[in-house]
Amino acid sequence: MRAHQAAARCTSEGSIRGWLVKILFNICRDQFRRNRGRPAEPWPAEVLDEIPAPRNPISDHETRIDILTALAQLPSELSQVLLMVDLAGWPLSEVADALGVAVGTVKSRGWRARNRLQELYQPALQVATEER
Repeated sequence: MRAHQAAARCTSEGSIRGWLVKILFNICRDQFRRNRGRPAEPWPAEVLDEIPAPRNPISDHETRIDILTALAQLPSELSQVLLMVDLAGWPLSEVADALGVAVGTVKSRGWRARNRLQELYQPALQVATEER
């Protein structure tokens, strides 16, 4: 809008890019100056309560170790399916071809692997919760 209003006063010989950038710079500077004198309003408590707590990298690392420990306890045919399907995102048919088994076998191994991993991981999760 300012560029349109000031177009008649434009004395730029070549490109008008610099002239437009100067207008934009002046608008931003004016806005900054206007807002600088205003005190910041505090955030409402409801908004602050919705902000998630910062992640704890040590706790995240310990969780990864617990999951990897539980995963290492699975039989290889179960862990292979779990890693290929759930972690790598392979289609069931490709996993079946790679392992030389039927798609139904891949599905059942995946189901058994998830259940067994949950059983193995639950005790570690309970110990970690009790320590806190």
